[in-house]
Amino acid sequence: MSRKGVRSHERILVEWLSKNYAPGSWTTNVRVGQLIPEIEKNLSSWADKRMSKNLTYIADGVVLLPNEVVIVEVETEIFIKAVCQVEFYGHLFGNTEAFRDHWHKPRKLVVVSVVESPLLRWWANMHGVLWIVYKPIWWEEHLATRAGRRFIPSPVVVPKEFDIK
Repeated sequence: MSRKGVRSHERILVEWLSKNYAPGSWTTNVRVGQLIPEIEKNLSSWADKRMSKNLTYIADGVVLLPNEVVIVEVETEIFIKAVCQVEFYGHLFGNTEAFRDHWHKPRKLVVVSVVESPLLRWWANMHGVLWIVYKPIWWEEHLATRAGRRFIPSPVVVPKEFDIK
């Protein structure tokens, strides 16, 4: 049952990750990036060091597999930012100290969206990002609680060189 005002983002993320990857292989809300060394060396107290983690970026999900890393961004609306974000997080992953043992692995960048958008699928493809449409069975009911917040894909034509399948 969906309630008014409840964010669906986390629910979609966890549900999709659970259906596609083994338990323990994935984590949500993952900090990526590294602070500028000059700032980091000036952090003296434990509290300062802990608070400084809030200055990095947060990827919705990271899946650590034996032969690849999957970085996931969930989008419940039609915004191009999801493609840009996951691409950015893919780059930041490569200098996140906590993942040093995984830097050598190829990265698969994924946007999980509840809305199909041929134009954004094309844009994602152009940037090496996989656009996956995932609509949970409860999505339509939840959408009904978001009156006035429905997003419709742009009617802009996708460039001819992209074959939509």
